[in-house]
Amino acid sequence: MIRIYCDTNVFSNLETYRKGELDDPKKIETYASLKMLMDNNKSSWSYFFSHAHIRDKEKADERKFAYFDFIESYVGSNCIHYFEDSQRPLFFNQPPKAIYDDTDRSFSDLMSLFVSESDEDGDGLNLLRESMKDLLVNQIIKIPDNINNQIPEKYQSSVHQLLPIENASTNVYEVMQRINTFTENVMGDQKLYKDVRSYLFESLHNGSLTNVPSERFEELFELSIFKKTFYQYVIDSLSQYKDKTQVPYHYFYIQAYILMDMFGISKEKLKRKNTFNNILNDSFHSYYAQYCDIFITEDEGMRKKSGYLYDLYGTSKTKIMSPIVAVRYLPFLIRNEIKNFNDFVGRINQDLNEGEKKDIGLIYEHGTVSFIHCKSKYFNYFNGMLLYESDAKSHVSLVKINDTVLHKSNDYELGMIVNKCISIFGQDGFGVGNFNPDVELVEIQEGVWKGRGWKINEQQTMWLMINQSLKQLSFDLGPIE
Repeated sequence: MIRIYCDTNVFSNLETYRKGELDDPKKIETYASLKMLMDNNKSSWSYFFSHAHIRDKEKADERKFAYFDFIESYVGSNCIHYFEDSQRPLFFNQPPKAIYDDTDRSFSDLMSLFVSESDEDGDGLNLLRESMKDLLVNQIIKIPDNINNQIPEKYQSSVHQLLPIENASTNVYEVMQRINTFTENVMGDQKLYKDVRSYLFESLHNGSLTNVPSERFEELFELSIFKKTFYQYVIDSLSQYKDKTQVPYHYFYIQAYILMDMFGISKEKLKRKNTFNNILNDSFHSYYAQYCDIFITEDEGMRKKSGYLYDLYGTSKTKIMSPIVAVRYLPFLIRNEIKNFNDFVGRINQDLNEGEKKDIGLIYEHGTVSFIHCKSKYFNYFNGMLLYESDAKSHVSLVKINDTVLHKSNDYELGMIVNKCISIFGQDGFGVGNFNPDVELVEIQEGVWKGRGWKINEQQTMWLMINQSLKQLSFDLGPIE
């Protein structure tokens, strides 16, 4: 199905419009159209969310739960979540409220285990903390005499938060306390983050790497002060991974997004909301959105950085757009949907006659197998065609191209695909209609799901089923002439 990922601001504006609280006439017009399109196509489009939506509302008051209810009316339990054990994103069948966890500990909370005593921790932990404190206080760090001269005056107050540059020395314990405070401040203080970013921008490249064409970016980055490609710089900056070949793509992407902003490479005007914490949340939205077909966001900077990274590393074919563009583009998807059986057959013939056949190395005992990249997206899902040709008969299998690790449908989308086929072709030859999740999901797990089958004539049939050879959903049609 068509997967759509809206960031938090888009969902918030949709909710505000629903409540009649939008003031800007242009936004009212835009969100009225967007809401109507999204509401009217819930049976054709699947909407997704991630923990980034939850993080954006962590510090909000009780109204956040009403917001979670609102986005659930669109996303249901369609959550994309990164799992550490498998080191990959997976579908997580949980609604927003279930994902929300008010007990997550921040970096500051974790650091406080070492630098802050608490009556709730008990004597044992506090005694251990005191022992660690004594050890860390005795670890002296010498501060260079001329360090003040090396830091521009306008940035000295910010650097002072991290290191007591006016002193001759400090200790590890004091540095840990300052790191704790600095990290907490930079997460929420726009001015401090602006100072950090401006200092890095001026010190490292001063605009020479800003907004350069993506096809030349790696080359120019390597010729700069960094002396290595941006890809290699990001990999090397993830110091917790000694074997750089084992860096998960998830962490690479988040780090690349943050460094793009922190270095001012993909530069946007710093506004009040641009704290480091906001940039971090934006990076999560950008990461998860690449596993959907469409990413809708008001944030021009997020659109720019996401498009840059998608293009730079060829990781996604996701279309990134603003709500204004979305209300112009989404009707095209509606007009392009298959209307009836004749429309379906016409598009199959067009792809067979005009599509470029490619040998993909599959073995077919009765003949040859070719792959055709479809112009149409059948039932809002299948975008590839396997053509099985033999001297006797030939047939086709519509498949989903393996373009991301989440290319296969989830349980909810499978039901949507079945129901879309029923709406076009009617009940199948066995009198079975719309998808029954309570029964059919169990059948799929047990490997006994029969799918749907239609008889076109005495020779030709159509089957929507799990292809056992391909281990994925397919739509088979044949024989064909």
